[in-house]
Amino acid sequence: MNLQQQQLESFVECLRSELQGYGELLALMETQQSQIMSRDLTRIESTTQKINEQFKVIQDLRKIRSNQQAQISISTGLVPDATYKEQRDFFPNEFRNLTDALVEENNALLKEVKVKAKQNQMLLFRTTEMMQEFINHLLPRNEVQSYNAKGAKQSTRVEKTNLYEAMG
Repeated sequence: MNLQQQQLESFVECLRSELQGYGELLALMETQQSQIMSRDLTRIESTTQKINEQFKVIQDLRKIRSNQQAQISISTGLVPDATYKEQRDFFPNEFRNLTDALVEENNALLKEVKVKAKQNQMLLFRTTEMMQEFINHLLPRNEVQSYNAKGAKQSTRVEKTNLYEAMG
């Protein structure tokens, strides 16, 4: 079967939009990381909200691209959920090269986003942990958190002391 140029152009536009979405997400995550490192707590919440909104945008873009791919699959006689690799052989060379490059760039940006997300998650976790330790020093509890040999948290009971002891 024969693909229409309009279908291919729509698919290319979907890939470009998705690439732009990942780029915007990565920029937001870099901003968030900078804010975490500088302990700019007032802006982190706003940036995190923007990141969550961008995730939703990307989900919508991926759905649109997936629907476009299904249309291409149907036009070429493939099953609707055929992979890009199965579809690309039906593309004219000029579109194949362009879509190959866009798919490769999308995949590379997606990997960067995943790495940055993991880094930010670890930084936020460590920041929260440090704040908890600070609070525990100010207001001691009956137990202390530490890590065992397997890396899991464990609690150890300690004698409670007063924050302030008056001299008598």
